[in-house]
Amino acid sequence: MAFPPTVTRGFSPRATLEVSTNLVDWVGVARVMGTNDSTGFVDEKAGNFGWRFGRVAGP
Repeated sequence: MAFPPTVTRGFSPRATLEVSTNLVDWVGVARVMGTNDSTGFVDEKAGNFGWRFGRVAGP
């Protein structure tokens, strides 16, 4: 069952999962919009590499 989206004035919950091999060059691999939404992959090919570091970046 899907829940209706919650709208809060001035706030849009979203984040991007980024990965890197050297802590300098970051590649966005997944984007999450809201708390009840599924993850949307930005670059599906990025999952085939041996990334060493990950971070969650805000909008």
